[in-house]
Amino acid sequence: MHLVEGVRFRCHGLFHDWRADRADFAKRALLDIVRSDAGIAIAPDGGCAPAPDAVVAMMNPGSSAPLAGFGGLEWAGKRVPAKPDSVQYQVMRLMAATGWRHVRVVNLADIRAAKSADLYALIAGGADAAALGAIFEGASVVTPEDAIGSAPVICAWGMDKRLAGLARNADAWLRARGNPLLGLPGAAAGFPAWRYPKPVGNWTLAVEWLAEMKRQATALAG
Repeated sequence: MHLVEGVRFRCHGLFHDWRADRADFAKRALLDIVRSDAGIAIAPDGGCAPAPDAVVAMMNPGSSAPLAGFGGLEWAGKRVPAKPDSVQYQVMRLMAATGWRHVRVVNLADIRAAKSADLYALIAGGADAAALGAIFEGASVVTPEDAIGSAPVICAWGMDKRLAGLARNADAWLRARGNPLLGLPGAAAGFPAWRYPKPVGNWTLAVEWLAEMKRQATALAG
């Protein structure tokens, strides 16, 4: 469990695309973050149920990984206890402030790249939707319809122009679906850019993002 702002949270990830040469999963389709006191059960074979209070759409899974004992092939495509990365603690801070009990993280790309430069290199090298595991292009093991449902979506995938193609497809899907969209739009970038929750080395921007998301979540709740 993870203690943030006096609240304990559990994380469960759905990892897939087992790589025997690395004895590891190449991709993660989603991450469920739940308050430990909420009584919400995340079943390994439960698909995308239960529905989350909100969804955060980010860039890719980062350094998140299965906890020890849950990283083997037998856990492929199942939701297992997982280690969050530092950005996901920012989501927990938001949950502690809003009272959200269950937030799901999805990504423009399922591919697990701890360094953003590795993801950008794949994109620059011509990796297609299947190689990247682009959920909004139907290339993940879950569909965005199932993963997101009718939940409000915080767009937070960043502002790097190398994400432009993935971002345009995600934005088109979300707007066609009609889910409430939250987030901090990025500067004019020529594509749908949204501020990242925790920019590296810039705590001021991280604090600004959290404060604005609290405000938007409160306004949404009415």
